[in-house]
Amino acid sequence: MKFYDIYGFGLSVEGPAENVLDARYSEFRVSDTLDRVDLFVKVHEGVDDLPTRPNGALKGMWIPFLSNDNTLWYEKQADFEFLSHFVDGLIWWQDKALLHAGGVAKLDEAFLFVGGGNVGKTSTVINLVEKGYDFIGDDWVVLETTQVRPLWRTLHIHDYNLSNPKRARAILGMRAPVYRAISWMLRVGMDRIPQRHLRYVLSSIRDHQLVVNIDLQKINPEARLARPARIAKIFYLERSNSTNISVTTDIAADQLARRMAYVYLYEWNFLFEEHNKYAYRYGDTGGRLESRFDQIVSIAQTAFIGSQLLRVAIPNKLDLTDIDLVSKLGLP
Repeated sequence: MKFYDIYGFGLSVEGPAENVLDARYSEFRVSDTLDRVDLFVKVHEGVDDLPTRPNGALKGMWIPFLSNDNTLWYEKQADFEFLSHFVDGLIWWQDKALLHAGGVAKLDEAFLFVGGGNVGKTSTVINLVEKGYDFIGDDWVVLETTQVRPLWRTLHIHDYNLSNPKRARAILGMRAPVYRAISWMLRVGMDRIPQRHLRYVLSSIRDHQLVVNIDLQKINPEARLARPARIAKIFYLERSNSTNISVTTDIAADQLARRMAYVYLYEWNFLFEEHNKYAYRYGDTGGRLESRFDQIVSIAQTAFIGSQLLRVAIPNKLDLTDIDLVSKLGLP
């Protein structure tokens, strides 16, 4: 059994899922038992089939959505990677929120890059970590009203983040040529195959099979995980038909806070979909997930009001990993 203190959220894990979850949360592992455990992850030894499972799987898990339930039960043959996504989604606080953002820090000041998917958050973070900035996150960060904290020390790298052959070799080693060849074939297929269903299959393969979780030091051997840092600037990234990067101030804190709360809802759609199934089948869930939207808006709006907000329009096909973002974004 292993215990984790994730900024005050107590997690206890036992059984064969320990290795997968320890890889995600090793930074938060504690040697002693916790005074309070908010989520238990335990092996189910009964004969009843558990209701939550990926398509085609024979074994599954029980997600603690119901009132006064704090134990995720799983069968030993369950998909542990699938399980880990639900554990991620169940971690929550009263005074913090998960924000879909990339972030770096320097001199105890944090710089966040927010927006929807595929706008350039990971590419921006790679660019700046290579230049010596401390790493906060490239996908999700823990937001408070005055500061931000890192959640994981790994980066979620997609094939479009590895267009630079030197970077691809540094990250993937001997696998780089094969990975880049597969990526190229999938891109060509998506561009040239007219059948919509086949394009969807190729897109799904690209989105799921070509994502690589890598350690921070693969980007920069001297890279460091940031400490909790005061938020200095927040950049709202969006792709556009422009020819150059432009930075403006025409974004309001309340507007951006609501946008990012909606981003949270669609990025965690699988969690809410499963929650709604449980609510229908088993009864009251106590409003655990329903209140998250308003909480994210409240925390994000307060944090955004206290920071400088900037809208960044990025040309649609521009790769952000190898340009001078420090000067373009006015970073220290």
